[in-house]
Amino acid sequence: MSDCHFAKTVRRAAIGCSLLFAAAAGHAVECGMAQAFKQPDGNAKTGFTPVWSDHDAKALFFIEALNVNTDGTRRSYSVDDFWGEEKALNNLCNAMSDACAGLDKEGLRQRRLLTQKAFAAGWPADLTAQTKISPAIIPFVAGKPCPPVDGFLVSATALHKPNVADACDIGNYADAWSHRRWSCRKTPAKTPCRNLPNAMPRSAIWP
Repeated sequence: MSDCHFAKTVRRAAIGCSLLFAAAAGHAVECGMAQAFKQPDGNAKTGFTPVWSDHDAKALFFIEALNVNTDGTRRSYSVDDFWGEEKALNNLCNAMSDACAGLDKEGLRQRRLLTQKAFAAGWPADLTAQTKISPAIIPFVAGKPCPPVDGFLVSATALHKPNVADACDIGNYADAWSHRRWSCRKTPAKTPCRNLPNAMPRSAIWP
């Protein structure tokens, strides 16, 4: 199926006519599209994301970076793979209260080394505090991050099973890579969650 035919097929859903990694301008022109406007986008390098439209203004096309919250997955954070370059899905700075903001290259290196030192030493209180790992993201027990599971730190989510007895049990949290989801009614507050098998595709992202 060509890029243009695909766009005509799904124009009601306002989906563009190219694969994600194609060059936006080139494929938009091939499909008879023109740039309609620039959407302000704080995550884009230029501060804007170009949005293209067909001549009937019934289909829109744009390419956007995927921002994913990996908290709750079993592969989110790793002390060994601090930057998430080999096996972890995320870099460990995103699990820290300051997100390593304002650190230069050497500061980032020192934060990584400090975190790895604290981990190797069994998370002593003084070093753990300096890592700025957030207990809201990496659950703590007895003042220390939960033990790794298969080489990855346990990461928590705001949505979790009710009455969590073991904060280190990763099964308590919403897993974005799982086929299952937890359906919880917000009111009353103590209403149990229901485990709904195969309710979400494996690629779905939720809290």
